[in-house]
Amino acid sequence: MDKIKNIFKKIKYEMMFLTLFSIYFLYYIPKPDKMHDWCTTPYILTYDLGFISRGLTGSIIAKAFPFLSNEILYTIVASNLIVLFVLTSMLLGKIIVSSDYNNRNIIVYLSLIFCINPGSISFLFQYENYGRLDALLIIISLLICILIVKERFVFIPFLTLVGVLIHQAYIFLYFPMVLVLLAYQYARNNKPQKLLFIIVTTSVSTSILFLYMQLFGKISSFSLDTVFNILSNRTDAKLSIKMLEFEYFLPISEHLKQLLLPSFLELILRLGVTLILISPLIYMLRMIWMDTIKGAKNRWMKNIYIAMSLQFLWTLPLFILTIDWGRWLAAIIICEFVLIFFLIYLKDESMMNSIKKLNRKFEDNTIAFLFILCALGAIGKFETAGLVKTAMKLVYIIMNINSFF
Repeated sequence: MDKIKNIFKKIKYEMMFLTLFSIYFLYYIPKPDKMHDWCTTPYILTYDLGFISRGLTGSIIAKAFPFLSNEILYTIVASNLIVLFVLTSMLLGKIIVSSDYNNRNIIVYLSLIFCINPGSISFLFQYENYGRLDALLIIISLLICILIVKERFVFIPFLTLVGVLIHQAYIFLYFPMVLVLLAYQYARNNKPQKLLFIIVTTSVSTSILFLYMQLFGKISSFSLDTVFNILSNRTDAKLSIKMLEFEYFLPISEHLKQLLLPSFLELILRLGVTLILISPLIYMLRMIWMDTIKGAKNRWMKNIYIAMSLQFLWTLPLFILTIDWGRWLAAIIICEFVLIFFLIYLKDESMMNSIKKLNRKFEDNTIAFLFILCALGAIGKFETAGLVKTAMKLVYIIMNINSFF
């Protein structure tokens, strides 16, 4: 009995996060017959249609399941998400346990904020995002972070290429975080030439592959109807012909014309309301980065901290080109936290001084901090173009205010 107690004592933080994510998972996941067809379609695409974008996942699955039933697809998606939140829970627990005891409360608090805020990884559990390839991109990015911490850099170029093959948006979402972490290790370790080679190789190869997939990754050898019929014979899951049309046959200008521009004003309003709702989180993150930047030892480190705090700028092109603004905002928040946790785990002096300062504020205003935690959890999770339901409802009221009078 004592052994069991000791085991649970050692993994109490991991168990806390696992429990929290499990609750979200069971609450949000749709039933197998309710999966979104835009999310399920990429799992059926393979390279026999050409060297197309987002073809890697389906090509690997097809080796094991030539006919992919809806139930198996549902299980694969669920397994990916379970791996994601188990890995995340383990990493958060390790970060907390390795931290200084005097700062542990605020690090636990930040971990909880990471888990329950609208941009938490649990945004991928719900209907509109269940099956999104983003889950695989986050898993790959976390594995790369582990390799960077352990200074095992040789596999990183390969993993970033895999990320682009899974979804070319990786270069806007999580690749900037990888680059800035590599730059941090480069500056921290007195600029080793081997690491510089890895950084250059990773940047060049990943960028070239992205450009190829973006420019030449469409389906050109078959018509839309033919492709849809081919895919329909491989699965009994719902497929989206609209997704195939927009992603593999129409130019990006049609995407802008038919999807983005008609809803642009409403998207702006939703984004504005959403940013107001999560403004305490934004303020807290900005405060951490500003204090970290102020405490930088030299210009090199200061520039890297600035790059970390501004990594969200890399994601902005997606807000111009697509309508899935909830996904992009979630990626920004996830990267912000990963960067902060990365520096905390390495006990970066400037970051730790910033965390100590935040911890003092936490101790002086515990009730206010807990209120922020509860408020962020109550907002809900990001969807795709809807961002969060709370914002959608408020925007609906704003746009229809005349009808109330």
